[in-house]
Amino acid sequence: MARAAPGVVSGSGTGATDAPNRRQAPSHDNHRLAGLGYAGRNRWEQWANSAQSDDEAILSGWLMQHADRPARVPEARSGTSYTTTRVMAFTEGAGDQPWCLHLSYCKPHWRYIVPPPYCDMHWPEHVLPAVRSEAERFDPHPVRTADHQHRFSKVFARDEVCARCAAP
Repeated sequence: MARAAPGVVSGSGTGATDAPNRRQAPSHDNHRLAGLGYAGRNRWEQWANSAQSDDEAILSGWLMQHADRPARVPEARSGTSYTTTRVMAFTEGAGDQPWCLHLSYCKPHWRYIVPPPYCDMHWPEHVLPAVRSEAERFDPHPVRTADHQHRFSKVFARDEVCARCAAP
């Protein structure tokens, strides 16, 4: 196993105590980050979805605890930048040949911590309050019911999460 940077949690599983308790095969992004010199078992979690405190402790991005801080991976090395660059190269390389491409930017959904300059673009006054109705919960579709029980959905349903996630 590659040696982790100072303060990076390493070990079995995903490497963080507040992440979902499951093992996953390394992602393409995990391999890309390894090629850029980022160490650790789950580089996406330890670098792209983590922040760093003033005393250099690693702060997990799971469950929005530290979403007011920038990601440890700079924008130029982010998955979004990488994907955009790859798509641009693909479309330019295709020339006049017909092509079809499905591109899905999953941000800001996963990667609750984002790199500068994006982490400083939105403030509490930019976030409109959620308009909620109890009617949404009356006889919902089974998929919605399951989604409401998901750990992350419960986090997003709390009003204080918005205040914590907005930059000071």
